[in-house]
Amino acid sequence: MIRPLFVSISMEPGQKGAVFSQAIGRSRDGLTTKIHAVVDNPLRLELTAGQRHDSVMGYEMLKSVNLTQKQVVADRAYDTNRILKLLEEQEATPVIPSKKNRRVQRKWDMDGIMKTDLKKSVL
Repeated sequence: MIRPLFVSISMEPGQKGAVFSQAIGRSRDGLTTKIHAVVDNPLRLELTAGQRHDSVMGYEMLKSVNLTQKQVVADRAYDTNRILKLLEEQEATPVIPSKKNRRVQRKWDMDGIMKTDLKKSVL
């Protein structure tokens, strides 16, 4: 059974630098937080500041998981050489569309992307 996740983030008045230790960042839309998830058994969640790139936390989370013979479904933000190399080393199958600026577009399983919507619905 998955219990609901409630996150309460607060900052004391006058605290400098607390924004980053609280996983709150600045973006065009104001203060933001990103939730990164590995939807496997068990479910793993990490919070980062909104301006931190997805692939940085994605790499850290993926390297701590046994991915042997598994499919890794993610969006374009995770299409980095570092993540793809990690998946290759662990014999995992990437189901990640290529970034539009990648010179050689990789082939990927479109049906696997349908699973991405299912995984996102977990959150």
